[in-house]
Amino acid sequence: MISIFITTPSIASEVLKNGTLQAYWAENWNDEGTINKPYLGLRYLTADKNKFIILSIKESKVSFIKKNFKNIPNDFFKRKEWYITQQGDLTVASVKEGLLCNSYTYDANVITFKPDTSTTPVDTALYEDTAHGGCNGDGEYPYITTFIRRDESIATEFKSAPNTSAPTIAYKKNVHIVKIRMINKNWMYAGVYDGDSPSRISPPYGYVHTKNLKIVN
Repeated sequence: MISIFITTPSIASEVLKNGTLQAYWAENWNDEGTINKPYLGLRYLTADKNKFIILSIKESKVSFIKKNFKNIPNDFFKRKEWYITQQGDLTVASVKEGLLCNSYTYDANVITFKPDTSTTPVDTALYEDTAHGGCNGDGEYPYITTFIRRDESIATEFKSAPNTSAPTIAYKKNVHIVKIRMINKNWMYAGVYDGDSPSRISPPYGYVHTKNLKIVN
């Protein structure tokens, strides 16, 4: 009797410990800036805060996030805005390294993730500029969308509530407005773009009418 043994090739893997998994919504506008179809992305910031790794997974991203993130805002999947983070250990197929816009890039396929629910998640926004790989995938600050007034000679009003009769907090002229949260088709909660801030957003924070705005990115 001849015995035949069939073996399957093993997949090389790498375990990345104590890093920060980030799930984010990247906005995807049409050329006219009138239709937005956001999509969900995953990145991992290594423990040394030196690399952002763009992740691919076989399962549904929504299922993966629900299974592995401890604190998910109730409307995260409905609003399709901003980002959430979770500390933990990530096992991936070997990380692939590349080069883009004079910076290293990193990509990997997820095998497993082990959440660390006892540790406060790192604010990944603080490392968008300094960590390699930020240029990859959807770029640095993929969750940020900026707007300007169609007529830049007119100041933008930041209101204390999303209605025209609410008190005005501030007037700002010739600034880029960062959307933090859409309230409805007419109003957004926003701040001012600040290239010197690690988060890229500075006061005033308030409600801005969308009618006279056009998208920048």
